[in-house]
Amino acid sequence: MLLVLFSSVLEILANPPFSLYFFSFVFLIPFFIFLLREEKLSRLVWGSLLWKLIFWVGSLYYGFDFLLAFLKLLLFIGFPIFVFIIKKYIPKNNNILALLFLIGGGLLLFDYVSNYVWLSFLAANIGTSLASSPFLGLASFGGLWGLSIFTVLMNCLIAYAYLYLRYETHKNLKVIAYL
Repeated sequence: MLLVLFSSVLEILANPPFSLYFFSFVFLIPFFIFLLREEKLSRLVWGSLLWKLIFWVGSLYYGFDFLLAFLKLLLFIGFPIFVFIIKKYIPKNNNILALLFLIGGGLLLFDYVSNYVWLSFLAANIGTSLASSPFLGLASFGGLWGLSIFTVLMNCLIAYAYLYLRYETHKNLKVIAYL
């Protein structure tokens, strides 16, 4: 759960009022690693809900309604179930990139659904952190959701690079140690 907390804190720092937008390129990586490592459905559900709740509390400091947030979190419960099903049917060994992109797509879908039901929480959107950055020009390709897609794609690619380099380093160390 430490990865979930770290990811949420990075996401809060990337959004206004802190506006450290460069964290937008890495704030989902600890959360993706948590999702890839965790095998229990209950821990996936609690970790995902904790991630979303901490981000909401940190980004909606000016108007947080606990009842509305609870109702929106009920919709977000579908995301960890989606991840659990994907991980069950796609082997993790060879398809990490496909798994990351499916998880990222599911995150975008469930983030969209949970943010636009009842009342719109645009400030709780994944792409909000890039809305006040030099990357604002990307919003002409899809608005806030275009920025969200860009953010998730960048985080997926950087997470894949991290996981791939880590795997290759350990593989090379095993070969060297064996020799």
